[in-house]
Amino acid sequence: MADVHCADLGNDCSFVASADDAAGMQDAVMAHAAEAHPELLENMTPEVEAEIGKAITGAFSS
Repeated sequence: MADVHCADLGNDCSFVASADDAAGMQDAVMAHAAEAHPELLENMTPEVEAEIGKAITGAFSS
């Protein structure tokens, strides 16, 4: 099980996504973003998308 904190991605948000694998984490992070931060999804740049991917990958590399 690993965690990704929304605040670690630069948001003023206390949400923490937890999952057993990267695919589950991706689903959890994107579902949260759609519900709590829809403006971020609408304006997502490739750089932000890459940052999210790195955070998810990093959560499972320990």
